[in-house]
Amino acid sequence: MWDKLQRLFGGNGQGAKMPEDPVLFNIAYAKEQYKVPLDLSPASIKKIDDVLGTGGELPDDPRHAMIGTLGQIHGEIYVHTHGWGWVGEHEVRSEEGRGSASLEPITSAATRLHGGMEECLQLQYYSTITNPGAPLPDWMAFQAELFIEYAKDRYGVLVDYRPISIDALDGMAKRIKKEPSGMRDFLIAGMGALIGEIAIRDKGLKWVGHEWGPAIDKNGALNFVTGWAVKRVLDGEADMLRTKYDFLIVSDEPLG
Repeated sequence: MWDKLQRLFGGNGQGAKMPEDPVLFNIAYAKEQYKVPLDLSPASIKKIDDVLGTGGELPDDPRHAMIGTLGQIHGEIYVHTHGWGWVGEHEVRSEEGRGSASLEPITSAATRLHGGMEECLQLQYYSTITNPGAPLPDWMAFQAELFIEYAKDRYGVLVDYRPISIDALDGMAKRIKKEPSGMRDFLIAGMGALIGEIAIRDKGLKWVGHEWGPAIDKNGALNFVTGWAVKRVLDGEADMLRTKYDFLIVSDEPLG
């Protein structure tokens, strides 16, 4: 491994000088060990998410190395892109004038690895940087966008905001049910968000908050579309999304 890393920096394995910058070392290590090219742009957060998703079954030492390496890179993205600073070895913090938001990137990486996609670093980045305190409609739109990316990358399924995509979501349900619990819950939440976003674009509806969860409001009738997704994935074809969506279009009665 050491010789391979040396060759990445033009060495021959005999006295070649490794980079003094630990960030460059971690990026080189990730490329060699996890076969993933990373940089310090926010686009790398998805790649880090994906690699951490593979680490749950590793032995202790490789798992800890993965968490430490990718956690450090994760923190450096905030530092490099948004001007945050390290506070000690484990925390990055924004400037005081920006509300002094903070993050423990290595802890976040460990939580992502052990907790699954419910602890997705991309969602954390969105809530911290892209739109902190996001209104419900913005938050649901982001989850729908993320689901579209994962449907393409993970299943090769192309979905968008047209009503025809409801049929593709029905077709994905069995595959989502087979996922590990963290990934399954993440995808179910994204599926519900996308159903809602389709309804908004198709029929001019809107998101509203409720103690039971986000809902699509049609003339005062609340439709808990995330609940539709849960039932479709867990209960099977008895709860087809197409049937419910068509009911949403023609009726003001709440479903789910």
